Amino acid sequence: MTWLIDSQTDESFAGTYQETGQQCADAGSVNGTASTGGLVALSFKSSVPHAVVCERTGGDGIYRGFVSASGGLTAQRDATLRCTLGRESWSATQTATLSMNRR
Repeated sequence: MTWLIDSQTDESFAGTYQETGQQCADAGSVNGTASTGGLVALSFKSSVPHAVVCERTGGDGIYRGFVSASGGLTAQRDATLRCTLGRESWSATQTATLSMNRR
């Protein structure tokens, strides 16, 4: 995943992200805050249409975590989703962890 932070005001920042992989690709906007103590909160909004459409029915979609003194980022979010693919629909509980190191 690559981020490009376009703007920052005090603790708030905004930009774009791009993610590539063997079976998935995504891109969109990223917004967040980072405190001087290292706490972070991040949210991502995709701009890529997907065959499976999921609506968040629980949780706020925000990754929360911290940045270490060496620049490593670890954050996690929990969500309840209602997803559809064609005529099929299902509910899912999702925990996602984001872990990145500064280059």
